[in-house]
Amino acid sequence: MYKSKQIAGKIKNGLKYIYIPNNSIYTFSLVIAFKVGGRDETDSDFGYSHLLEHMLFKGTTKRPTAQDISEEFEQLSGSHNASTSQHITNYYIKAPKENFEKCMDLLFDMVFNSIIRVEDLEMEKKVVIEEFNRMRDNPSAACIENTIKEVFQDHPLGQSVIGDRESIMAFDRNKVYDYYKKFYNPANATVSIAGNIGKVGRDKLRALLNKYTSKKFADITSKYVNPIKTQALTLQITPRLAIEPRTTAQQCAIIVAFPCMKQYDIKQICHMQVLEKILGGGLSSRLVVAIRVNAGLAYNVDADSIFFEDAGTFVISTAVEKDSLLVNKNSGGDGGLTIILSELEKVLQDGVTQDELDRAKMNIVNKLSMAYEDTHAIALYYNEQVMMKYKPRCNISDFIECIKKVTLKQVNDIARKYLSLDKMTIGVVGNYTQDQIIDYLKQHFL
Repeated sequence: MYKSKQIAGKIKNGLKYIYIPNNSIYTFSLVIAFKVGGRDETDSDFGYSHLLEHMLFKGTTKRPTAQDISEEFEQLSGSHNASTSQHITNYYIKAPKENFEKCMDLLFDMVFNSIIRVEDLEMEKKVVIEEFNRMRDNPSAACIENTIKEVFQDHPLGQSVIGDRESIMAFDRNKVYDYYKKFYNPANATVSIAGNIGKVGRDKLRALLNKYTSKKFADITSKYVNPIKTQALTLQITPRLAIEPRTTAQQCAIIVAFPCMKQYDIKQICHMQVLEKILGGGLSSRLVVAIRVNAGLAYNVDADSIFFEDAGTFVISTAVEKDSLLVNKNSGGDGGLTIILSELEKVLQDGVTQDELDRAKMNIVNKLSMAYEDTHAIALYYNEQVMMKYKPRCNISDFIECIKKVTLKQVNDIARKYLSLDKMTIGVVGNYTQDQIIDYLKQHFL
């Protein structure tokens, strides 16, 4: 499988790369990622990482306009895009194998040679403002933003990736360009490729990576160190609330979040992923059955985790009818938040069952096995492994074996370690006040 075929290394200017070949398919995915995101920003450059994700599509010296770039992407690729998180910004393209070198030329030119014109920046401010408005208008998106901020409080991980209206309108071209030059250099980048790149072998791939980075960045060496913030992170030991009343919202968004393990704790992450699947990972999961199937309160109920170098967050999310947060408006039974907390109490007291464990493990293994057919998922997965210096690197096949070995005791232990109600943060965006929720929680759960 992919484990034995990987080609990885680092060139002189510090650029790290990994290639995971699969010549049985016709396409490849190419990802260029930079170790920079919302957590790297201060008040003076709040939102810059996300802004650059937009601005790098606007033009280079070789491809002067956004239309030049977009037309070439459409000619060469099946899909392309970018994304920004708290700690990584990704740019990616998926295309047929015969377009590999042309795609490299396009993507490397775009990320390393952006012009960032004043007029483009002023126009893009309006676009980012609309993206911000769309996010804030969506109760579920606003709820996760509010909750993560409360979980991490004044730590950089709690900062919004998109910024806010004030910071967006204050974007300054020269400051943005300085930020771009500070973080967008080869020593702060990782390139990952998965799939079929035709006749480009190991030596030619390395030569291409040198071609597109070495001349322009000859003065930058691998001694460059990402100036990541080192602020200490204190994890909570008491419940917290992030409540945003909205009297006009037709739905009530709910988040229940818990601080959890770092991204390097692979074994514990395997245990947590099995627990995620049992709680909110499919139509047979506990919370989906309780909230959607039995109570008819929600369309989606999800359990997921986000992992960083410092810590992680386990998140349960759903959205229910606007007056059914605490009590089901239609039936008089439990509301969405009440059901979530009740099911968590059952897991903490009684644990999960062997049948739930077996079904969850099988489903995760099946999905991970299917990931071998998705070059984009493969490229993103290994890019983060290389960028974050996992030692040893955890291959997907290793992760599958880890999942297979998870025991009932391990899942119940991880639940009791991290999902204590004393450590939860509840986020709500809807037709409820903080006092209403506090009074209810004191009566029934705390």
